[in-house]
Amino acid sequence: MKVSIRKKLIGSFLIVSLIFGGASFLSYLQLVETNKSYTYLVETVAEIRSVAQEVEVLVALQTGDLRGYMIYEIEMFKRHLQENNENINTLISKGKELSTLEENIERLDELATLNESFLIEATKVMEAISVDKEEAIREANHYAIPLTTEMRERANDMSNWLGELLHQRQDETNRMADRTVTLMISLSSIALIFAIGCGILVSNIISRPINQLANVAKQVAGGNLATEPFGLRARMKFMS
Repeated sequence: MKVSIRKKLIGSFLIVSLIFGGASFLSYLQLVETNKSYTYLVETVAEIRSVAQEVEVLVALQTGDLRGYMIYEIEMFKRHLQENNENINTLISKGKELSTLEENIERLDELATLNESFLIEATKVMEAISVDKEEAIREANHYAIPLTTEMRERANDMSNWLGELLHQRQDETNRMADRTVTLMISLSSIALIFAIGCGILVSNIISRPINQLANVAKQVAGGNLATEPFGLRARMKFMS
């Protein structure tokens, strides 16, 4: 079955279009995945790390509030301690809502437990100050203050761990972006090579009968009338 030049042209252009379309679709999928990874980095890992850093700061503040109350016995320090303790709980709850990794949730649960224990011990100390200040200070140094030290260390460890995780995810996102670019270039190159090949093939198909006609015309012009008949119409039938 003979295929007309018109159909060959249409088929060639369709194949090239399909290749470019496939390249664009695959690139789109890769870009979607890259965007998801970037969103996770910016909106999740970085924000949870910020939570850990804020917790570390608030722990230091509530430690200072406890020391201030033990020295001056002013209600302002007690109120600030309770506010900072509650703010830590709020941050921990926020971090747990954002977390998708079980390790994150476990670390935050540990911080919440330590924070609750500190408030209990700090309350005992503040209540005992007016009764036996020296005993209250001893209790604070033995029970309450070590809890805040451990909280700061754990919050700092969590921040560092999330920093490493952030760096790993950034590397993964960069590699994914590089793969997307490489895939797009490769498929585009294949489509370009195929388009050039189709162009050369179609040009040969079109130019062959024209060259043959030119050769016959040249022979006739030279006085040679014994040339064989040339079926130009059949060979150049584009619209069949």
